[in-house]
Amino acid sequence: MTDQERREESIYRILLEVAVDDTGIYPASVTDGKTTTTRTEWQDGWNACSIDITQKASRLLDWFRSLPKESQGMLEEMLAADAVGLSNWRKEERDAKEEIVIQINLNDTFCFACADCEELPIQELPVAFRAWKAHEHWGLVAWAAMRRGMEPIEELLDLLDYREKYKAAFAFLGRPAPGFGEKDAKELLSLPQSEKDLLDAG
Repeated sequence: MTDQERREESIYRILLEVAVDDTGIYPASVTDGKTTTTRTEWQDGWNACSIDITQKASRLLDWFRSLPKESQGMLEEMLAADAVGLSNWRKEERDAKEEIVIQINLNDTFCFACADCEELPIQELPVAFRAWKAHEHWGLVAWAAMRRGMEPIEELLDLLDYREKYKAAFAFLGRPAPGFGEKDAKELLSLPQSEKDLLDAG
């Protein structure tokens, strides 16, 4: 991402926040002195949506501020580059406890025509962050492949130079990908052993 693209992304996020703040709420009723018009069902829905967005933004910000400074820096960089996303959800419909999770978009990566993502636990963020910094999205794909114990679909890897990018990212994490020579793997950088152990524990 270029400096100009980062600047535009930052401006967009600021303007999005302004737009949310400026959305407004419909009053229960309005009157012109003669006729009183009550709020419609559609306007009730608009209010509920506007309030939910604002509350969700506040929850996300509170959660982000609760993270260690190092994690904040890594996550901020990945969010700005659209490398990961955040989701504020309930595991069960009736579960009152909400959970905020970091997600890696893996659509059409491990299965055909499939909407897919992998949750990135905060304790594994340093491992995934370093892989992403070194190999961009393929670093995250390799991290997810190790976590899942499965390979991306062959048809994807056969495109362009994707297979070599995937192999390089896999080796960066400390293990040769299937069909990748040991000599090639040794020529690539590896993470500290402590972070490899963390990945294995996942």
